[in-house]
Amino acid sequence: MIFPYEHKLEFIRANAEIQSRFLQAIPGNRARQTEQGVLEACRIKLRGLAELHQFFLKSHSLAESDQRSYLRAAITRVCIDLFGTAGQHYPELEVYRDSVLREMVGDTVEEPEIANPSNPSSRKHVEAETVPAKLAEPLDAGHSQKGSNRLLRNQNAVNFKVAEEYLGITRRGLQKAIKAHKLAVVGGGRNRKFTVESLKRYLPPSDNVN
Repeated sequence: MIFPYEHKLEFIRANAEIQSRFLQAIPGNRARQTEQGVLEACRIKLRGLAELHQFFLKSHSLAESDQRSYLRAAITRVCIDLFGTAGQHYPELEVYRDSVLREMVGDTVEEPEIANPSNPSSRKHVEAETVPAKLAEPLDAGHSQKGSNRLLRNQNAVNFKVAEEYLGITRRGLQKAIKAHKLAVVGGGRNRKFTVESLKRYLPPSDNVN
């Protein structure tokens, strides 16, 4: 997706400066890189580019709803690009992305799919309708593992998939629960797991299997 101001020299220069600061924040020697350092650099770049897009959108002749849609798409694209640059998927960065979206755009009912915001006939128009943030988003009603102690038996911590099945919520719901300090996690990066104790505290088992 090409944004209406990305060809401007001022935007190109500002974008290059943010990219330069991002690369300077990450050691060139991968052996010296730490997960926390890379993650913090990603957060800084995400915030910087989000504010850059917001600045140019405010000076562009677009309807307010189109500006929000463009900004949401820009922030989402930046986050995806960062995962590729970092070579790893950080759930923490997704949580930070969501907080930036809420701050700058507001919660939306669904992701916008925009081809050309100035032409409603060429896109699926999605108004950025502000809604209260939900802590947990339910999975399909067909999921029958919710609250099943069998999923947690003989384990101190479980991965995201098991946690989703046990609580009956989506990964986004899990991330919101983490941010609200409702669930405890151990490990880092792709090895992060949820403690069984915090899962049972969040949702007591509904069966009697030990």
